Amino acid sequence: MENKKILVALTGASGAMYGLRLLEQLCLKGFHVTFTASCSGSMVCCEETGLDLSGDIDKALQRLYAHLEVNSGIRMVHPDDLFCASASGSSAPDAMV
Repeated sequence: MENKKILVALTGASGAMYGLRLLEQLCLKGFHVTFTASCSGSMVCCEETGLDLSGDIDKALQRLYAHLEVNSGIRMVHPDDLFCASASGSSAPDAMV
């Protein structure tokens, strides 16, 4: 089961802390996680948790790792990246939350 590919997306609904906790647990269990946050999702996440996901993806990923206290396991993609593997039907994730 650990080889499953999971896409986690924060969309702007309240409850960002639940999405972050899910990310943490998926990483700890060894899942391949792709993460994205819409503009609204990033704003709500910052408001509710203090985690800033805006700006450069690599820097946002480092802030995410520090916040979750994990150091690997997440591939972060920009919500407008239509060329990322998760956006392709031929490389779709096994599940999306």
